[in-house]
Amino acid sequence: MRRDVLLTQMVSRLTKALGPNLESVVLYGPEAHGDSYRAVSPLHLMIVLGDLEPATLSLLHDPVHWWITQDQPWPRFFTRALIRDSLDVFPIELFDIQRHHRVLHGSDPVVGLEVDRAHLRIQCERDLREKLMRLREGFVEARGVAKPLRQLLAASYVSFAPVWRGCLHLLGEPVPVHDGEVTRALCAKLGLEVAPFDEVARIASEGSPTLDASVVYGRYHREIAEMVVRIDQLVVAAGGEA
Repeated sequence: MRRDVLLTQMVSRLTKALGPNLESVVLYGPEAHGDSYRAVSPLHLMIVLGDLEPATLSLLHDPVHWWITQDQPWPRFFTRALIRDSLDVFPIELFDIQRHHRVLHGSDPVVGLEVDRAHLRIQCERDLREKLMRLREGFVEARGVAKPLRQLLAASYVSFAPVWRGCLHLLGEPVPVHDGEVTRALCAKLGLEVAPFDEVARIASEGSPTLDASVVYGRYHREIAEMVVRIDQLVVAAGGEA
């Protein structure tokens, strides 16, 4: 099924099931900002409801079940109040959604949101550390075998990309549209070597079996670890200045 048809059908099922309880449907993620590292990228949806009471959530049973059977990820359910209340705990995600999204139904639920840089710095460091930890665990799990190492690097690149965007915003820099441009801008700002990120991007988009995954991992790991140190050392003043 074509992707535009898939989205149209999902919105139709949601409006039929929820009626006035459905306030907005928003497409976000790789499909919304033009970067994809799969042949077909997943379609991430934010569904904004009037409330999140069980009676309202039960109306989602059929449309969400249908959506999952189309091999799409679980939608995220919000109210407008919950979006505002989540700015301090999900600043990276909401910043990325605000910059790159398509409103499929209703009004825009993220217009006018303001991300506090102090909250953003905390999440940037926390997510960098958590994803670096998973990168190390995955390296051990791969046991030096090239194919799982390439898969690990590709998944890591996709996972890190929103955090890199958040880091650029934290540093007061313009955030480019494409992930390759994001990594180049962030490396230039932090004084990191960009080549390992470009190599991992090639593995993520093309597979690139000609690259030695173990060597790429070592160079990539070194730069990510140094990135964590530099974000950790960043001080954000009460006024939000880095």
